[in-house]
Amino acid sequence: MDYKDFESGCKYSNFWLKAKKDMTEILIYKAASLNKNKLKILDIGTGIADMEISKKYGKVHAIDIDKNTILLSRHDIKGMADACSLPYKNNSFDMVICMDVFEHIQNDMAASLEIHRVLKKGGFLLFSVPAFQFLFSSHDRYLDHKRRYQKFMIKDILSIFDNINISYWNFCLFIPIAAVRILKRNSQPRTDLMTPPKPVNFILHTLLKIENSFIRNGIKLPIGISIVGYCRK
Repeated sequence: MDYKDFESGCKYSNFWLKAKKDMTEILIYKAASLNKNKLKILDIGTGIADMEISKKYGKVHAIDIDKNTILLSRHDIKGMADACSLPYKNNSFDMVICMDVFEHIQNDMAASLEIHRVLKKGGFLLFSVPAFQFLFSSHDRYLDHKRRYQKFMIKDILSIFDNINISYWNFCLFIPIAAVRILKRNSQPRTDLMTPPKPVNFILHTLLKIENSFIRNGIKLPIGISIVGYCRK
């Protein structure tokens, strides 16, 4: 969760945050299952959602460019750093987690090259980005997004990596969310990530859990609000 979402009153119980956490664990598990040792993990743009899941797989170093986010992060090892100039030696990490980060970076290719540099050979990058530039709206401006992505764009910035595995995510809510984003394209900047009443929150979380089960089983979704995936050095 972005610090600005937190400021706007979004709760950890929000259906999207819970489902994204579950989806992230699925990606971590897929990558970590290929390495039986405890991993050294770098979490870039750590956010402030509970990411305790990554600690189950090894030692986590978390960085963010926003000091407020770092202060609220629940990771033990954390600090401020720029993704385009990482303060680590070559071949330092077994895994890099980069969820909803590239869209905040002007030179996303430079960040990709830095991530590749600090990853060990055979190491994995896990990522998510917002999908489809035509959905760029007041929500993106509020969160200081530079862009939204097409699949070919994320493949381009990750072209230095191997085994790029990509799927859309948040397919079931694509039409209503897209309609809202298009209608609010020129509205004043504000977040759309609000926590609905408990029954609605439960239903929406259940729908995204079903999507997560597809991703767990290697079934790629045809469209979605986000693009998620992993690749290997």
